[in-house]
Amino acid sequence: NRTTQEGIFQHFTALSEVSPLPIIIYNVPGRTGSNMLPETVVRLAKSCNNIVAVKEACGDMAQVHELIAKRPSEFMVLSGDDICNWPGIARRIF
Repeated sequence: NRTTQEGIFQHFTALSEVSPLPIIIYNVPGRTGSNMLPETVVRLAKSCNNIVAVKEACGDMAQVHELIAKRPSEFMVLSGDDICNWPGIARRIF
């Protein structure tokens, strides 16, 4: 079952509302068949105070760079793909 971006947003919003703990969402399209787009992740980061990070494993550095550029400054983007570690780090430093 591949949900829409709105379905992904609603799913994580519902989890956020009941969780007393910080949440790190995980975008791993290769395993789930659904890719959380940067707009959805940023919307979650801005709407849900306890969603504090995303572990990003989409494999698309352009998407990762877009997410880093659009995210709130306190929202963390963690690498979920070993091959993307250095480009992700370089983007955050420069």
